Amino acid sequence: MSIFRNKGSDKKTVEYNYNYYYDNDIDYDKLAKAIDRVVNKNDKITEEKPTKNKITFLDFLKTVYYIIFNKKQSNGTLTSGIFGVLLTVIFNILAILGLIISIFGFVAIIITIKNCNWELTSIVDNISTIVFSGIILIIFLVFALLFRGAANEMAVEKDRNYIVSVFSSVVSFAALVVALVALFKEVV
Repeated sequence: MSIFRNKGSDKKTVEYNYNYYYDNDIDYDKLAKAIDRVVNKNDKITEEKPTKNKITFLDFLKTVYYIIFNKKQSNGTLTSGIFGVLLTVIFNILAILGLIISIFGFVAIIITIKNCNWELTSIVDNISTIVFSGIILIIFLVFALLFRGAANEMAVEKDRNYIVSVFSSVVSFAALVVALVALFKEVV
């Protein structure tokens, strides 16, 4: 919308011109140069990624010295590293337990199928028990896979706040489970 003053009168009249003209011609040379600049800029950014330095034994001893004598203040990477390793171990243990339970469960289903009484009156009960057990074991396998994926994520995670919050969540969930077990143990 363009605003212009009426040139023929002394009054400062403002009129609106609603007639628009758009130039739809594209300057492909400018577009190609702009795209080329963006691509070259992204190439420079990817080339400038820092490489990990190899830690030598002397660097390790130096770090141990700093930790023991409190010479250098860390920025919390040691704490988050410990929490990250603990979470990785916990999630891997849960994944292995889920896998073991699933394997033993499938073996138990096979033994149950073999030893079932397949009379006409108990076929529906046998099949429903086997299907229900199979569904539960598949759920265990899915959770084992999810815990293994979570362990892999925690192993490479660098965000301290995220690691500490996940660790707090796991510890509070474990406290909840212990409290519920203690509650039901006293009730029963």
